[in-house]
Amino acid sequence: MMIRVLLADDHSVLRDGLAALLGAQDGMTVVAHAKDGREAVRKATELKPDVVIMDIVMPDLDGIEATRLVRKASPLTQVVILSMYSTTEHIFRALQAGAKGYLLKESAGAELVAAVRSVHAGRRYLSQKITETVVDGYIGEHQPINPIGKLSNRERQILQLVAEGKSTVDIAGTLFLSPKTVDTYRSRLMQKLDLDSFAALVKFAIACGLTVRDTGVGFDPQRMPKLFEAFYTTKSRGMEIGLSVSRSIIESHHGCLWAAPNDGPGATFSFSIPCAASRIPDTWVSTDTIVS
Repeated sequence: MMIRVLLADDHSVLRDGLAALLGAQDGMTVVAHAKDGREAVRKATELKPDVVIMDIVMPDLDGIEATRLVRKASPLTQVVILSMYSTTEHIFRALQAGAKGYLLKESAGAELVAAVRSVHAGRRYLSQKITETVVDGYIGEHQPINPIGKLSNRERQILQLVAEGKSTVDIAGTLFLSPKTVDTYRSRLMQKLDLDSFAALVKFAIACGLTVRDTGVGFDPQRMPKLFEAFYTTKSRGMEIGLSVSRSIIESHHGCLWAAPNDGPGATFSFSIPCAASRIPDTWVSTDTIVS
């Protein structure tokens, strides 16, 4: 019987490598690729694969939330998390979301093939660093200690999109909510997490791994023009807040932001940030003029 696999990871090079590995195995075929969590949910719902191999940190929707939605939409589809994160917090949340397997990227290879066969047969498969007995005991006896455990699934979705610099209107369109509802969720997030500013909310999300960080391949140049959106979407709440959000996003990718006064009113803000070497060399620089 052929095992049908969907690959979900925001790095195309890794997806291609995994596809070649699995395609060379007897009885396995890769039916689709997904570059983010939302696309993974959509394709899993449409194609009903036997197994989804899922990264955790991806744009738009993280892999743990995507796992929960995949399991809801296609209960017979098993999910194997393939991640660089090995903390008990990440493992706890992934297994609670419905993942049947959890592997570290450093162990990908023959172990990944074994994991796919194991979960397809209905057995749990965990990386060698953590035994099934220890994890089962942890799930039964502990609750997540990370503050993110206080949040609902919808609040986590909005937190990720806010951290990625999406405007209220963009978030509302993505999640099919009204802008007013998004603002209400955002205020509730800050209250639950005991944060006193929008910039602090963004920094919290980045620290928790809910938004894409620099992993050595650089920032996608196609997303560069959107980095100043964080300023415009929060400008009504004060210039300091807007620039803090933009700066948080830029600095999380090892870039820098600076300002120069204009001859007339306002100032020109510029930033530089590392880019994906496969798409554009060195760094990408942008400027934007704000007149206040």
